[in-house]
Amino acid sequence: MLTYCVFGEQHLAEAAALGIDGLRVDVPADSDLLPFVRQFVGSPVAADFLLHDPGRAPELLEAIRATELPDEQTSLEVYNEPPHKDPVDEDTYIEGVLEVWDECHDRGYRGTVIAGAQMNLSFDAMRWYARTVPDLPTDITVAFHDYPWGIQPTDLPWPPARTHQEALDNLRKITGDRPLVCSEFGRHMAIEITGHPPLELRLTEDWIYRCYLDRLRLFAENDLVWTAIYQWKDDFQQPTSSEGLYGLHAVDAQGTETRAKKQAEALVDWRRWPR
Repeated sequence: MLTYCVFGEQHLAEAAALGIDGLRVDVPADSDLLPFVRQFVGSPVAADFLLHDPGRAPELLEAIRATELPDEQTSLEVYNEPPHKDPVDEDTYIEGVLEVWDECHDRGYRGTVIAGAQMNLSFDAMRWYARTVPDLPTDITVAFHDYPWGIQPTDLPWPPARTHQEALDNLRKITGDRPLVCSEFGRHMAIEITGHPPLELRLTEDWIYRCYLDRLRLFAENDLVWTAIYQWKDDFQQPTSSEGLYGLHAVDAQGTETRAKKQAEALVDWRRWPR
């Protein structure tokens, strides 16, 4: 299994040095895609191009051809966490994935097309997969996201699954032999509040490191193609929000990276010894 990171395209050399195999990056909504794609040329780091608009696929494929970025170093992921992040219904989701799949096949694209992920592996998410995946080609890769149910320290899977393995098994019953990727997986370092009286909890870097080790090994044992850690660095504009504290890298008040956190080491260490 390969390990990816969400974002970080401005840091390709550092990503390679950290042991990252690929980056998952948002395709810009309207700017020129040539420079966006060209930054990956000559780098060993692969690119998962996340398309929020399937209509940008032709221009993206032309940019990949024009820059001579190897198809096999790329993938095209269609939509992110619908209908919440990308506001499309099930029919539009299927149409968008098929539109990109057809475009790729017509152009002889040799990379991977990925049907974008749900927010988690909850009951509602499984219903979404059950109603959409059967209408997709068997060579489509299916993405999912892994965030815990409830507070992070419990690391519980979403009901109805009782274990993370059971959650994956439930998904496999729907996707069959289609390849799987976990295109977002992460734990943040913001304060969480639980209990009565309220108790403040905050994960440590060491806890997240051990969580990442465990989950990466589990995903590898289940033959995932790759798993993407969310995300490259903290967001200095959200210094106390969970959204701002998922980073593999800490930042200062100006947004400049100051250091890699302990959890970044999990991207290499999970391979060094079995579970």
